[in-house]
Amino acid sequence: MPETAVFMIHPLSSQKYFWAVWSSVTLFASGAAPAHYGVEQTLHRASTRVNTCFSFCHELRLDIQQKTLIYRQIKRSELPEKVQTQIRQKMGEHRQQTKMALLRLGFCESDLKNLTDLKRRYRQLLRSLHPDHGGSADAFKAFYAACQWHIRRYQAAEMRSSN
Repeated sequence: MPETAVFMIHPLSSQKYFWAVWSSVTLFASGAAPAHYGVEQTLHRASTRVNTCFSFCHELRLDIQQKTLIYRQIKRSELPEKVQTQIRQKMGEHRQQTKMALLRLGFCESDLKNLTDLKRRYRQLLRSLHPDHGGSADAFKAFYAACQWHIRRYQAAEMRSSN
């Protein structure tokens, strides 16, 4: 690889880090597939692994939005099977975590079948917690914030699975 190689480390989740090495800055900027991939448990281990294997590489210091954009440009089919398996596993874990969180918030299993049912039940629960209907303002705000985040995750997962 030439001296202009770069690498990027992006969190797959809070427990795994995906790293990718591009053979040149030009390839990185064009969004071309990296020459090497890997997954490590921690950010430090990922960084150490890249620095050990590719001592001439320079890490790109990007914010999380930029890294996410670049990560999404890499076609999943181009990734090694091991990395694809880890990504599928993490996506399944995220879906399960979202489902469990929604069940703890008062949703039923039948509410999670599709987004329409989920939103209908969300409005019912929100109405029952509203201060105008006998609920407390703090409980209403906490439920609203938690549900907004989980519903966005649920919606994103449903969109990904339909594509």
